[in-house]
Amino acid sequence: INCLNSIEEQDFPKGNFEVIVVDDGSTDNTGIYIQEHLKKMHFENKLIFQEHFGPGIARNIGVQNSNGNILAFTEDDVILQKKWLLNGTKYFIDRSIHSVEGVTKNIETGKPIRKFDDDSFVSFIPCNIMFRKDVFEKLGGYSGEFFDKKTSIFFREDIELGFRFLETGCKIVIAEDMIVFHPQQHGNIKAIYNHAKRYFFDPLLFEKHPKYFRKMIEVKKIGELTIKRPTHYLSVLSVIFILMAVFLNKIFILFYLLTIGILSLKFKVKNIIKFVGILPFPLLYFWSFLMGCFRFKSFRALI
Repeated sequence: INCLNSIEEQDFPKGNFEVIVVDDGSTDNTGIYIQEHLKKMHFENKLIFQEHFGPGIARNIGVQNSNGNILAFTEDDVILQKKWLLNGTKYFIDRSIHSVEGVTKNIETGKPIRKFDDDSFVSFIPCNIMFRKDVFEKLGGYSGEFFDKKTSIFFREDIELGFRFLETGCKIVIAEDMIVFHPQQHGNIKAIYNHAKRYFFDPLLFEKHPKYFRKMIEVKKIGELTIKRPTHYLSVLSVIFILMAVFLNKIFILFYLLTIGILSLKFKVKNIIKFVGILPFPLLYFWSFLMGCFRFKSFRALI
């Protein structure tokens, strides 16, 4: 609702855009509640219900039912700055630009949610991105492969489309004035565990785009130091320390705790309860990743 309200408040002519909401198989009264709220909005809109096929397919369904030439994607837990549409669409005056990615900030702190990311890399984050519709359709939209219906886990369908986008030579720019606000990520232990399970899809992404996977996935910069895939390598190292503690010497538990301490920076751990809660994270991460390697026959993603 807050997202729809922020769309209603856009500093952009109401007759110049439409809003398509896709209900991805909700089983409560979400659809009815949203439909009633949409009636109060002054922009053209429609609500589409689909069976639970994940966010990638949901976005594609929205595109198929759209009329505009520019696609602007956001998500239900996001609040758009008032000039989001105005600032984002102006970049498309330049015909050489095919996509625009904005800056996504933490709704509580007002700071960008991507800490230590390489500023030269785009992330194709789907809550704050725009595409030319013809380019999006030419590329085939989002892939449905990065969603598991049994577990409802999804991951990397956004960056997978981004890699296809880059491989075809399309141009994307980062718009510092195209801003949205996103809730705190990994706010509780359950969210952290669910995040660990999502890495099941990393081997699939590697198998499809090994070059860009190596180059762009989780690249962090601290000053002049560039670190690639810290979550992955810290988790693998943690598993090694656990095995060494079991079979060699308990002293390696201290090294395990050290890697947990470093990982806690990712999840903004501020108290001992949350620190204890993330202790199993590396094990769950490694298990999920390894199952993905078997599923997608992509063991090269491990190194």
